Amino acid sequence: MSGGGVASRLLFAARCAGAGPLAYLLAQACGLEHPVWAAMSSLIVSQGSFGETRSSVAGRMAGTVLGVTVSILVNLVIARFGAPPLAQVALAVALCALVAGWRPSLRAGLWTCALVLLTPGPGESVVVVGLQRGAEVILGALTGGVVHWLVNAAEARLAPDLQSSN
Repeated sequence: MSGGGVASRLLFAARCAGAGPLAYLLAQACGLEHPVWAAMSSLIVSQGSFGETRSSVAGRMAGTVLGVTVSILVNLVIARFGAPPLAQVALAVALCALVAGWRPSLRAGLWTCALVLLTPGPGESVVVVGLQRGAEVILGALTGGVVHWLVNAAEARLAPDLQSSN
């Protein structure tokens, strides 16, 4: 978070305090298996300005889609040859890193690969786990963005009242 006075730091704290728990509760309500990823994602995208948050949300969502897609494809192609999960992660991360080198806003795809390929339990499908983890992360990112927008809207409505009372 860059610059700003006490008021901007308090607004940032309020946005984070609201976004994390809200994302967790929404993910739980949706029946997602690991709502903690929604809470974490809502906090990761939270930035000092709405423009920065909006950019962070877009990058997080696009990077997550990239990571989920690459992970599922890598799993479908090389798991049948007996490649262990860590080898799958290595290949998926390398592919996502190549893309992120060209488009840094997609870096979320790198850690998404590990999240998708290392969290399935015995007998769980990587496709299903990938879609669940992707949903958790994207729900969190959207929640963080919406909370920032709502707090900004409330601040804009209250700012004239606060200034006129001084």
